[in-house]
Amino acid sequence: MTILDTNIFIYLANGILGRQLVAEPNIAHSSVTKVEALGFSSIPTNELLPLGALFSEFYNLAPTDSVVDRPSFMDNSLPNIGTLRKQDAFA
Repeated sequence: MTILDTNIFIYLANGILGRQLVAEPNIAHSSVTKVEALGFSSIPTNELLPLGALFSEFYNLAPTDSVVDRPSFMDNSLPNIGTLRKQDAFA
């Protein structure tokens, strides 16, 4: 399964990337990616419909409690927070 991030969805919606790049069957996104992309305050109106359509085409992966409860897992300044593995990030 390929998991796409926010920028890929934005580039697909505005035509910078072609749809042939996401022609494979097992493509997903995190619900956090969807919220981030659709909630961006400066997104052009003409990109909202294509973005919504793209998100509806692919699998939505909800984050697990380990991601939601510890959003600072990427902050390397915190001691002993461990490493979040991809298989632990999504239900």
